[in-house]
Amino acid sequence: MSKLNIDSAASRKSLIIELIENGAIHSQSDLVKALSKNGYKVTQATASRDLEDLGAVRGKDAAGIFRYQFINEANSTSSNLSNLILAIDSSANLAVVKTPPGAAQLLAAALDKGIKNGKLPGIGTIAGDDTIIIVAKSATGGNALGKSIDRFISENNSKRVK
Repeated sequence: MSKLNIDSAASRKSLIIELIENGAIHSQSDLVKALSKNGYKVTQATASRDLEDLGAVRGKDAAGIFRYQFINEANSTSSNLSNLILAIDSSANLAVVKTPPGAAQLLAAALDKGIKNGKLPGIGTIAGDDTIIIVAKSATGGNALGKSIDRFISENNSKRVK
C-alpha cells in the first residue's frame, strides 16, 4: 500500500463494503483493480486480509454467479445453511462436511464464526469447492465436533433473520 494509516485503511474498507454490496467484486483480483481505480494501491494479500476482516466470503449469489458477499447477505440467497450440508463424517480430530458445489466457503465462514465465538469445539476450517475439513480442539474430538456442527447449523437457522 502506498500509505499506511488508520484513516486510509478505514476509508479503503468502507469502499470495499460499498463495492461488495453493489455486487461488483467476483475475485480478489477484481477488488485490487477496483481499489486501484479509486486511488488505493494494495496487494492481493492486503485485499485478502481486508475481505477476511470484513467477513466477506466468495459464494454463489441468487443468480448462481460467484461473487464476494457478506454472510447475512449470502444466507438470504440460500433458504438456510442446513441445506448446504449433504453429509458430515468424522475421524480422530477431524470432521468433514460435504456441500453442493460452490457452497463450502460460505458454510466454512459460518463455521469459523462459530469457532471464534466458542460455539464449536474446533480450531479452524479448510474449504474447497464442495468439502470442508474442520479440525477439532482435542485429538479424539472429531465425532463430537461433527455432532456440534449439526446442532450449531440447526440453531443458527432457527435464529436467522429473514
